Amino acid sequence: MALKQTNLTKLPPLNENDVKILTNGDATFKEILTYLKHAKNHIHIQYYIFKDDKISTEIRDILINKANSGVEVRRFV
Repeated sequence: MALKQTNLTKLPPLNENDVKILTNGDATFKEILTYLKHAKNHIHIQYYIFKDDKISTEIRDILINKANSGVEVRRFV
């Protein structure tokens, strides 16, 4: 299935941006975990639901470790 690219803001694209389309949970959470683990300055994350499950626990533990190592971690709910 082809995905249609839409510019909702009507602003021109910025240089040096990358876009990766993730089409399933496994690929999406793998990318999220990778980027969280490599964060060096700050993490701003927004999720509607955090459950008591494997992926939420892993995200929580990474966020705690990053905050303890000096990375600014902000969670928006």
